Amino acid sequence: MKIEILTPEYYSEYESFLQSQPDSLLYHSIKYKNFLEDLLNCQSHYVLIKNSDHTIIAALPLMIKQGSLGPIINSLPYYGSNGGMIGDINNPNVIKLFKDHLKSLDYASMTFVSSPILDNIAHISPEVTDQRVSQITPLKPSVDDFDVYIESLIESSTRRNINKAKRLGIEVKVRNYDALDFLEKIHNENMQVVGGKAKTHNFFQKIPHHFIADQDFKIYTAELNNQPIAALLVFFYNKTAEYFTPVTKHEFRESQPMAAILAYALKDAMIMGYTNWNWGGTWITQTGVYQFKKKWGAQERSYNYVTILKNLDILTTSRESLSKEYDGFYMYNFNEVAKHAKN
Repeated sequence: MKIEILTPEYYSEYESFLQSQPDSLLYHSIKYKNFLEDLLNCQSHYVLIKNSDHTIIAALPLMIKQGSLGPIINSLPYYGSNGGMIGDINNPNVIKLFKDHLKSLDYASMTFVSSPILDNIAHISPEVTDQRVSQITPLKPSVDDFDVYIESLIESSTRRNINKAKRLGIEVKVRNYDALDFLEKIHNENMQVVGGKAKTHNFFQKIPHHFIADQDFKIYTAELNNQPIAALLVFFYNKTAEYFTPVTKHEFRESQPMAAILAYALKDAMIMGYTNWNWGGTWITQTGVYQFKKKWGAQERSYNYVTILKNLDILTTSRESLSKEYDGFYMYNFNEVAKHAKN
């Protein structure tokens, strides 16, 4: 076995490898790699392990951001994008090769975000510094009646919400590129209300440059009297549909437009052949968000962040400065500064 670093000549081979892995996610893909490099102005360093016949048997995607405190490495950056190892990761020789390579890298902070489908982060380091809950709804493209299957998944309150949206005349349509401006506008409004960090204008503008509508992503809109009142960005890759960016106009929340969108989108994902609906990560303290996803048949899975911090000056640098210089990258758990300082 030997290590190779992913270059364009290996793109096709790497994608074939990912498609052979049922646990691979959008975040491992070449398109998402190119998207992050463009969006975050960072460099990729995807580590491949090949066996004696030059076949890829494992991979570890890394992104590197240079800055005044030193290089920050994430697998992967940007709103908790899942990374970590994929492939033959129970092979001790594979693990040793990965570990030896990581020791050779220069970094101030290195963080791995494990996959909720394949949580193998402990193979690299047992030191979990941040734990999240992921929720995944199992989809069954083989069922005879998609609507009946969705009915069997969801709770009674969710059924009522779907029916309420129907009674009010809310219709769901796939708008894709035409809905990007609406998605961005309402996303910014929603984040301002809750005090969250909004995705940048570049995020929305770069989607069409890196992903193909109806193949890699769809934007579903809920419309009332032919006017959009809610939207949802969903990415698709391999076996998994990713619930990515939901937005709802504040004055229409009680009309339950997102319930209408989700009922449509879950069915659409099964028609397309997807077997997982990934709701993404939730902090353990976000009980409201957790319960919302659970009502849609989501099954709980944990995943972890592991951070190895070398430059302790990071701990005394303001969050604002870190966020500005290393935008999109995770450096350490801000709630556990003392723990990191001891390490």
